[in-house]
Amino acid sequence: MVELPPVPDTAWLISLVEKILDNSISPYLLRAEVSELAAALKSLGYEHPEGLSGTAAKGTLTANGLALAPDMAATCADDAVRTIMFLRGTRAAIADQYAQGSGGPVRILYAGCGPYAILAVPLMLVLSAEEASFTLVDIHPESVVSAERIITALNLADAVFDMKVVDATGYLADPDFSADIILTEVMQACLQTEPQVAVVRHLLSQSPSALVIPQEVRIDLVYADPAVEFSATRRAVAGQSAQDGRVYAGSVFILNNEAVFSWKNVSGSYLPGLSVEVNHLPDDRYQPMLFTDICVYQQYRIGAYESGLTFPRMLESAEKISSGAQLHFQYRLGDNPGVFIAAVG
Repeated sequence: MVELPPVPDTAWLISLVEKILDNSISPYLLRAEVSELAAALKSLGYEHPEGLSGTAAKGTLTANGLALAPDMAATCADDAVRTIMFLRGTRAAIADQYAQGSGGPVRILYAGCGPYAILAVPLMLVLSAEEASFTLVDIHPESVVSAERIITALNLADAVFDMKVVDATGYLADPDFSADIILTEVMQACLQTEPQVAVVRHLLSQSPSALVIPQEVRIDLVYADPAVEFSATRRAVAGQSAQDGRVYAGSVFILNNEAVFSWKNVSGSYLPGLSVEVNHLPDDRYQPMLFTDICVYQQYRIGAYESGLTFPRMLESAEKISSGAQLHFQYRLGDNPGVFIAAVG
């Protein structure tokens, strides 16, 4: 007989989640609570498969990008501000959708749930099955088995409509589960490497009226001095609005419902980005960088340095560009997705 792990005290777990969801508490003060939550879910679910190494340990390379392995996906829970803002934003979105609905539960399709279903299970604990119903999807069987173990241990099965092992870019919408909310966080900074764009594009094509969370991911071109930008002092002011030492050029790519609908007739390996003009730069120390800004839902945002998802990255393959030049960006699809300069005018 397999010995089941002890189940954390449900009242304690609910209290922990409610504290994490409390908008009056800064996310920066809740890192310990997020770690406790992740540890509690880990104790109920994921068992590390032995023998994984190399590529298998990192994940599955799909036609649309890298799907992180369960172990790697599990570590995302420790990105505290990211986890907190996604949970708070998703709860607010569910509340708004429920208030506007016909009385049934809000239907949430969670694509790329990982082994803890970290953006769903906490909400299942504080919302009733009449308020929210979840379908969980992940490409890795280990993740779905782990999430199912957690949900069973916490007696949350009534909150789950379905669980599927499938690549989210190949998911076929259930006619009995028309998603009100598409929840997916399968991305890295600057929307590189992972398939967030492809997943949102595919799922939204099947549920065009659904609210997508995150509501918007924006990538901006900024010129800055790397020595200043990547200093401990700069990182310490994450979330503040100070822009000293930066020259903002403009947004180069935006992922939201409007953009996805505008790509309806776009085929091939590239999506259109935006064009920006390079302003006068103070001196040669200034280098092009890409910044990621995430609007999870309405006021729930994640700015520079607040998460691993929003650390700036140097713009790759950017030759010396003269002031006044027009830069035209595109987004590369396929197994190595990302933003790049398509032309300089």
